[in-house]
Amino acid sequence: MKPFLIAAITVALLASISGCGNDEPSAPTITADTTITSPTSTFKLLQTELFAKSCAISGCHAGGTPTGGLSLESAVAWKNLVGMAPENVAAATEGLQRVMPGQPERSFLLMKLRGQLGPDHGARMPLGSAALDSGTLEFIRQWIAAGAPDTGVAANPQLLLGGTGVFTQLQPPASGFQLHLPPFDIAANRDREIFVTQHSPAASDLFVTGYDVKMRNNSHHFVLYTYPRGATSYPAIGTVRELGKDMDEFFSRRTFFLGAQRADDSYRFPPGVALQLPGNTVFDLNSHYVNPNGTVAQGEVYVNLHTTTTVQRVAQVLFASQTDIYLPPYQTTVVRDSIQSPLNADIFMLTSHMHKHGQQFKAYIRRLNGEEELVYQSSDWHLPVVKTFPTPLRIQKGEWLRWEATYRNDTDDIIRYGNTSNDEMCIITGYFAMAQ
Repeated sequence: MKPFLIAAITVALLASISGCGNDEPSAPTITADTTITSPTSTFKLLQTELFAKSCAISGCHAGGTPTGGLSLESAVAWKNLVGMAPENVAAATEGLQRVMPGQPERSFLLMKLRGQLGPDHGARMPLGSAALDSGTLEFIRQWIAAGAPDTGVAANPQLLLGGTGVFTQLQPPASGFQLHLPPFDIAANRDREIFVTQHSPAASDLFVTGYDVKMRNNSHHFVLYTYPRGATSYPAIGTVRELGKDMDEFFSRRTFFLGAQRADDSYRFPPGVALQLPGNTVFDLNSHYVNPNGTVAQGEVYVNLHTTTTVQRVAQVLFASQTDIYLPPYQTTVVRDSIQSPLNADIFMLTSHMHKHGQQFKAYIRRLNGEEELVYQSSDWHLPVVKTFPTPLRIQKGEWLRWEATYRNDTDDIIRYGNTSNDEMCIITGYFAMAQ
C-alpha cells in the first residue's frame, strides 16, 4: 500500500501527493486527585513508589553485588543512575546512559522498563513482574525530560495512580467541545481495539486550533477519524465495533484527524493556523489498549477540541503508512518509504507510530540539491517523540520526505503489517499548510 498524504484542499491535491516504491530516492492538565500528594521531590516519589518496592530488594538492585552493578537503594540511587554509563556492553557502546538528563529516548533505565531492547540489552524490568503501566512510564519519562533532578517536582504524581487510582474527567474546553469514549473492559494479558461513531455537536463549520486527549493508563493509541462531508453511509452511531470482528467496508472510508499515544496529550497549532472541521461531522473514535497485567483493566478516553470561527491558514493532515512490512525471525530489518511534495509547504509537527519490535524511527527531507536533512528521530515505539517546529519546517516542491524504521524481530515467526501489538506498523504523521 503506497503512503498517502491526507489534505483537505482538493481530491486532486491528495492524489498528487501520493507516491513511493520505485520512485523513492536512494538511500494537558490533569484534574487534581488526593490519592497521591505531590512530594517535595519527584525523585523521592520514584524511589519510594517504584525502586523501593520493585527494584532495591534482595537479589536485585541492592546489597553488595547488585544486578548490573546498579544499586537502587535510597542513599545511592540518584548518583548511580543520572549521567552514568550502564554496565551492559551493548548499551554502553551505543552511547546510552542509565539516565541521560533531558533525553528519555537515550536513557537505558526507561528502555529496560518499557522492554524496548536490542538483542544484547538483556531482559525487561522489573524482572519476573508485570510490565509497568503507561502512567508510571510517563511519570519517569517526564522526570528524565525535565533533566532528571534529585530535588523538586518534575513530573505529574497523578500518573502513578495506574489502573487502581481514580480517573477523572478532562475539563471541557472554554471554546470548543468534548468527545467521550465511555469505559470499556480489557481482559487480562490481552489487547482490545474498538471503534465507536459519534455525531459532532457543532452544526456549523469550525476550525480546530488544538486538542487535548486524556486516557486511562495502558492505552496503546487513540485515533480520531472523520467521515467525509455529507457522508450518509457509516456505522450505527454509538455502537461498539471490535477490530477483527465488526470492522467492514467502513474501515477505508474515514480520514485521520488526530492521534495520541500518551495518557495525557495536547497539541496547539501556531497562532492563526487551524484544521477545518465541517459542521455535522461524524467522528469515529478508535481506542487500542494493551493490558499487560493479570487482572481486567478499563479503557476510557476524553477528547477536547479547541475551536474558532476564523483562521489565517488552513492546516492539513500528513498521514503516511507503509504496509509492505516483512520481518524475518531473529533479524534486524529496516523498512523505508518516501513521498514527494507537489508544493511548497510548512510542516508544524511530526510524530511516528510503530509496535513493540520497533527500535528506531527517522525521517529526512531530501533537498533539491540532493542533500538530506534529519528532521525527526525517535527510539521509543511506545511513547514516540512528538516534534513540533516553532519555526515551521519548509519543504519545497519536488523535495522528498523520506522515513525509515528499524525493527528487531526476536521471535520464531515472520512479522508483517497488522493491527495487533504482535504485528507491526510504520507510520509517520503530522500537520502542515501550504507555504505563504
